[in-house]
Amino acid sequence: MSESRSHKTTANCISKKLRADYDPDKGVDIKSSRATVEVETPDTVGDAPGQLRGHRGPVYIAGTTKGAVQKAIEVTSGTTIGVMDNRGNIIKRSTRKGAKKVHVANKASAKKIRKTLKISSSSKKSAHKTVRKIRRR
Repeated sequence: MSESRSHKTTANCISKKLRADYDPDKGVDIKSSRATVEVETPDTVGDAPGQLRGHRGPVYIAGTTKGAVQKAIEVTSGTTIGVMDNRGNIIKRSTRKGAKKVHVANKASAKKIRKTLKISSSSKKSAHKTVRKIRRR
């Protein structure tokens, strides 16, 4: 099935916003570290929940038109799937939680910081935040 111009335009706009690649060939249209997005026209909105099944983290259906966005809101009511408009603005937020990924380097850095700052193990979150702040500098 050939994709419509509005589908390509919407997918390219959202992929730029999420700093991700748009893959029109297989699977979901846009997969980034922040979200998984399936771009749909008004005729194909009903297929999107099946295509997003099994993906971890926030998942969204992006409608190419206002009509597609309205249909997506109806289809996703009572689910963890969110809805975006054709510019990537979130209309309905996804409530799906992602798998927590903690890299070994982060744990090791957090342990070093806790030891140097003498932070108790109960405040691990603050140590991880400190690690993130240090790495951003």
